Amino acid sequence: MTTRDETTKTECSPPLDPNELPVSRPSSALSGSSDFSGGVDGRAVPGDFDPPTEWIPPRLVRAVIRGHKGACILCGRTEDVLLHRVIMHHDEGAISTNSLPWLKCLGLIEQDYTSDTYSNIMLLCRPHVAAWDAGVWRLVPSHEERVRMRHQPVVVHDPADSDSDDHGSSDANAGISVSFDVVIFVPGAMPPVQAPGTGANAGASTDAPTAKCNQRVLRKWRNLPLDPYIVFASALPLIGAVYWPPPDKEIREIETECLEIREAWNSAVPREDITLISGLAVWESAEQIL
Repeated sequence: MTTRDETTKTECSPPLDPNELPVSRPSSALSGSSDFSGGVDGRAVPGDFDPPTEWIPPRLVRAVIRGHKGACILCGRTEDVLLHRVIMHHDEGAISTNSLPWLKCLGLIEQDYTSDTYSNIMLLCRPHVAAWDAGVWRLVPSHEERVRMRHQPVVVHDPADSDSDDHGSSDANAGISVSFDVVIFVPGAMPPVQAPGTGANAGASTDAPTAKCNQRVLRKWRNLPLDPYIVFASALPLIGAVYWPPPDKEIREIETECLEIREAWNSAVPREDITLISGLAVWESAEQIL
């Protein structure tokens, strides 16, 4: 692989800031070099660059890798791992919903929250990325978190109003870990997982995940530095969706709790018409939100 020091000899006018050179999704985020500030395939890119949707800023890449200890959050694998956004990773896809305006308008995340926020990015091996994109599995805040979220006060406001109060999460507390469940909607397509407390995430060195998991809900799987509201929103398109095999008792309980949370938040919106002048969303009634 060509190093950044070698490729920066390429003529470019004006030269790019080395800290902001684009990073693509390489075959492995950790293979070959610890330098993540190179461009596509590790090469510097002269002139203007129009990054793909999946592009993640280099400084954020390094922060996420450190935060997740360089290992897939599900199987502990440290080879062939990729950074993947919880929401808004791709332009298109069946499971690709921008929930940020909804969460911002309810005051549940800060107004400057973007898809390139630390707590929206996880580290996964390639098979678990493919399974996520296919809607095979999702993270969901643990039961205790869901109880708290059910009673979370919401305040509708214009996201463009910088003076409005934020009642939700912030990337400033990205170091806080939250407990999450893993919900496996399509167990036959789920790659192997690893028991919590083992493997790279526990400080050991292993790239061998356990056998396929027979459970469909893994309670309190791990504490992760992900935003619980973002994770919750990412699961909503699959909650109550059609999949096979049909939901078991545990999944039905989680789906019921999640739908109750959404209803509680939406019901807190005044019944009169509310127009958000930012243009991010227009709500004619509380029932039409999301």
